[in-house]
Amino acid sequence: MYDIEGEYYTYQNMVLEPNIFVIKKWLTLYDVYKLKLFRRYYFSEFGDYFFINKISGFNPIKSLTSTELELIKIK
Repeated sequence: MYDIEGEYYTYQNMVLEPNIFVIKKWLTLYDVYKLKLFRRYYFSEFGDYFFINKISGFNPIKSLTSTELELIKIK
């Protein structure tokens, strides 16, 4: 039997005490196209799962710098 109350507790902790990381990563147009809202992503650099909250500085044609991602850690 699956207990849904544990899921609510996880999301409540993420909202009340978010662990936010801001990283820079090279993304292609295809990478951004594949992104889904409310999907968790594994980042091997941190060894944990995150939600992508914000993407800034993405310009696939004229960009000479990496894209900035704001991540919220899933506890």
